Amino acid sequence: MALQTSGTISLNDIHVEAGGASGTQCSLNDSDIRGLIGKASGAQSSFSEFYGAASAYRYWRWYITGRRGADNAGIQVSEWDWMNGNSPTNVTPTNPSGSNPSGEGPAQAVDNSTNSKWLDFNFGGTVTNVNNGFSILQFDFGSPVQINGYRWWTANDAPNRDPVSWLIQRSSNNISWTTVHTVTNASITTTRQSLVGTFTF
Repeated sequence: MALQTSGTISLNDIHVEAGGASGTQCSLNDSDIRGLIGKASGAQSSFSEFYGAASAYRYWRWYITGRRGADNAGIQVSEWDWMNGNSPTNVTPTNPSGSNPSGEGPAQAVDNSTNSKWLDFNFGGTVTNVNNGFSILQFDFGSPVQINGYRWWTANDAPNRDPVSWLIQRSSNNISWTTVHTVTNASITTTRQSLVGTFTF
């Protein structure tokens, strides 16, 4: 679930959004809350400040589940940006369980150049020529960050390798993941090295 940005909010809502199970116990005192949003004791805080702090997570990932065509040579993109407001924000990602050619690893997805690319040959695992599989581009920001969108660009060749279905997920511990955005069978441009679009959630 996602917390609303106005109106009434319960402690259970906050607890679930932070990764706890609904109905389990949690406690928050004045010091906890003010520490979360960086306010001194006695200072006033807005709802949006508290909401923003509650929605910040250290780990974020792009979990790709489908591609345009049955190409036995993986999944690829030339560039990726996380968005914090209108500003791109990135750290060097990893590609868990991926298989990348030399010079086409996850770092090439955030090098500010559409002339390079990230290519993962393990999208289908041991099964080749399939449309559905998984590839993960995972980011560890080192500390919690707020993300409200993302954008990406197609690679230089092989349109069948374009992602068309995916999940955006976040985690506070790199173990339990929450899906915050889902895209299924999107109509992706076939133009190479082009911005696919900006997605928000």
